[in-house]
Amino acid sequence: MKNIKDLHVEKEILPLFDFVYNEFSRDALIELLSEIPGSVDEVLIRQQIIKDLMRNKALYAPASYYKSEFNDVYTYLENLRNRGTHLYGASLKIHLFFARTERSKDEGRLSQLIIFFYKIHQSYHLG
Repeated sequence: MKNIKDLHVEKEILPLFDFVYNEFSRDALIELLSEIPGSVDEVLIRQQIIKDLMRNKALYAPASYYKSEFNDVYTYLENLRNRGTHLYGASLKIHLFFARTERSKDEGRLSQLIIFFYKIHQSYHLG
């Protein structure tokens, strides 16, 4: 084999493992399957990850969380990470106290985040 492209990862190998529900997970899976490991240890680690994916039947169960809800939570967390760099502790509390509309939106999105984590917990740790 001359290079990784000879494997046709996205066309022939990815469909064997592609049970993901969002593009972020698919990108991570493509990266896992198409990047060339730098050492024997990395090859062994990658093999173990693939074996675990194949062995864990719970991963193939249909998700009870909608793609749009996941994208809302992800976007919220990214925006929070980007906007909150200058507000901490008491400053953040004061800002949220006076920003009623923003606080109301944050409460809804945080509730959605909690539901998201709860469903992950149900699916993979209790199922």
